Amino acid sequence: MYRMLIADDNKNERDGMKYLISKYQLPIEISEARNGKEALQIVQQQKFDILLTDIKMPFMDGLELVKHVRVIYPNMKVMLLSGHGEFEYARLAIPLRVLHYLLKPVEAQELRRVLSEVIEECKQEEAERHKLQPNLKPHTKLGADSIL
Repeated sequence: MYRMLIADDNKNERDGMKYLISKYQLPIEISEARNGKEALQIVQQQKFDILLTDIKMPFMDGLELVKHVRVIYPNMKVMLLSGHGEFEYARLAIPLRVLHYLLKPVEAQELRRVLSEVIEECKQEEAERHKLQPNLKPHTKLGADSIL
């Protein structure tokens, strides 16, 4: 099971993402935040494999959140969610190593495809870590002894 934080100021968006992840039975445990500031506080207290964040949020936008998260967890898988199609947001996301830039409203099949790709990347990285450190336990739930 992988852990994902969804940061979006729109509760309906968060609920929709949670519903789709559950519907498609993706191996993801979800936590949620209402804004970037709250998301950063949660990330500082808990470990996550994946961050899905809206760009436009109060207190701290998604791009600023990702900058802070990259300092704490440089290898966390990050996806941006936006109702804005402006190229400038995508351009700013490139140096932050964002894996996917999803436009709202997100289509169910697109979310499933993107999350399946991210989960596969997590599995591959886990297998590589296991090869380098064979005494590591398989990733069943992110624990204190896990490596991100």
